[in-house]
Amino acid sequence: MKLEEIFTFENLYDAYKGCRKSKQHKGEVIRFEVNLSSNITKLMDEIITKKYKLGKYKEFLIYEPKERVIEALPFRDRVVIKCFCDVALKNKIDRKLIYDNAACRKEKGTTFAIRRLEKFLRNEYSKERNNKIYFLKCDIRIYLNQKTQIGIVKNGIDFLGYRHILNENGSITRKLRVSSKQRLKKHLKTLHKLREKGIVDDEYVYIRKNAFYNHIKDTKESKKLKDATFPKKV
Repeated sequence: MKLEEIFTFENLYDAYKGCRKSKQHKGEVIRFEVNLSSNITKLMDEIITKKYKLGKYKEFLIYEPKERVIEALPFRDRVVIKCFCDVALKNKIDRKLIYDNAACRKEKGTTFAIRRLEKFLRNEYSKERNNKIYFLKCDIRIYLNQKTQIGIVKNGIDFLGYRHILNENGSITRKLRVSSKQRLKKHLKTLHKLREKGIVDDEYVYIRKNAFYNHIKDTKESKKLKDATFPKKV
């Protein structure tokens, strides 16, 4: 594909909409949106005339669910990269990925990944007829700086904010991790503060709240946590 076919105004605009999700209140996003049409047109012209230059990475630390270094590009560069990936790469790469790869794929994601993990646990239980099954969990160390973990399934697997426990009878218990509870409460209380200041409206809070609780609805803690964080109906 030619640059002119990939980096059209429409494609860059779609990429911008994807990049702004859950980040619309950040300063760099707001500054980009103030002159949205001009900024997208400028990006398009720079790329097509081969004058575009990638910005500098911003490095910072995050501490949940574990401490690690994050490197992030400026917002305008993230728009360009998403546009390129969505238009030129996604369809070609997606066909070559294994079915269980759930990262950034249409109709997949967190819920899909959790269901696949629990299906594998049930399959292993049906073979072994007990929960004395071991697992290996590892990351690419240079990127995530996480130690390889070897454990027994009956003690639980930490995966996507939950601890998944395979019980002796073959059932699976899904519990929210402590760090996930704390992070969830913090996000939801921040939403309330933004609502009180008039930065967001009731509809936005309602949508975000339900997105959070749809994620945890199958856990034992969901109702208790919901009542504690949102005692009153929004």
